[in-house]
Amino acid sequence: MKKKILITGASGLVGKKLMSYLQSQGYTCHVLTANKRQKKQEHIFYWNPAEGIIDQDCLDGVSIIIHLAGAGIADKRWTKSYKQLILDSRVKGAELLFNLAKNKNLHPDHFISASGSGIYASGPGMTADEHGVFGHGFLTDVCQRWEAAAFQFEQIGTRVSVVRTAVVLAAEGGFLKPFNLAMKFRMLPVFGMKTQHISWIHLEDLVAIYGRLVMDEAFSGVYNASAPESSMQGEFLQILAEVSTHKCLFPVLPAGLVRIIFGEQSELLLSDQMVYPAKLLQQGFVFKYPTLKAALKQIYVKQ
Repeated sequence: MKKKILITGASGLVGKKLMSYLQSQGYTCHVLTANKRQKKQEHIFYWNPAEGIIDQDCLDGVSIIIHLAGAGIADKRWTKSYKQLILDSRVKGAELLFNLAKNKNLHPDHFISASGSGIYASGPGMTADEHGVFGHGFLTDVCQRWEAAAFQFEQIGTRVSVVRTAVVLAAEGGFLKPFNLAMKFRMLPVFGMKTQHISWIHLEDLVAIYGRLVMDEAFSGVYNASAPESSMQGEFLQILAEVSTHKCLFPVLPAGLVRIIFGEQSELLLSDQMVYPAKLLQQGFVFKYPTLKAALKQIYVKQ
């Protein structure tokens, strides 16, 4: 019998695709939602991490928890209140689930949590496998606290996996959405330097990674969810324009100007990382889209 799975963040870009995949594999998926209008539907449970509210029945019979919920990093400007929401939506959610499991004396087999490649240091030549040097700043702090909340589950004998995710490439939105808008105006701006590295992963490969974590008990601990090939920003934009058949200009916005315009949030735009999925490759995971051109062709070229 397939194990029952509880998913947070099931309405997001990754969550929708992952839940559809798991259901196609015969798994029963339960969902935690902050939408009160959905809470009476079968397999859907209400929670509000900010207020410490969670349906006490949501973990009953659940063997695997997948924690994807979190306010979008790039969705809004980083005001003090929105930064707090980014942090709390991830950390308080994991803590709420842990405290519920502990108080009800439940011992799920596996707790799988999203995290971000933003935990690693950024700079020219910075390469990070799962033992890479951590950075400094808001994103690193969020990821460290997010992961610490996840690893609490080891206290009750639950296996824990953390997925440090690079920027996600998908037709449905995500990282490529603002680029699609810019290309309508024949512009693809370079933020900082063309030589800054972007680490990325195709949505289908990310879903496959979560699927492998669910199905293979040999998987646990920290994993970098990034394609084996990172790309310099200039190369990334050139291939994007080529594959999407847009003729674009590539104006350069100097790093100082980017910091003035975007403030602290500029660390997203000026990040320079080569994140390498060493552990996934060691355990035999095969990427469907290991190169940028292959990933973008799947998204932009009509089959």
